[in-house]
Amino acid sequence: MTREDRRNQRWDQNRVRRKKQSVAGTPTAALCEELKDVREKYECLWGHLNLTRKMHKVLDKSKDDKIEEAGKEFAKEKAKLVEELNSEQAQNQILS
Repeated sequence: MTREDRRNQRWDQNRVRRKKQSVAGTPTAALCEELKDVREKYECLWGHLNLTRKMHKVLDKSKDDKIEEAGKEFAKEKAKLVEELNSEQAQNQILS
């Protein structure tokens, strides 16, 4: 374990100890209010996360659809250009 790891571990232990000390003198009602607030924040963040996931799914699908559509359009244009090139080459052979 490196010196930095030991320092981080001590810092974490001290943080937990301070948290326990601050909670030890807190009345139960205040803890219940704090827990209620934390739960509300959690539910809000969870809902936000789910909405973000759904939005990303829709955006990914839309992006895939646009890429597929662009690929089809490219294939059509390529086929058209190949046909024009073949036609010109045939005309050049006839003329030469």
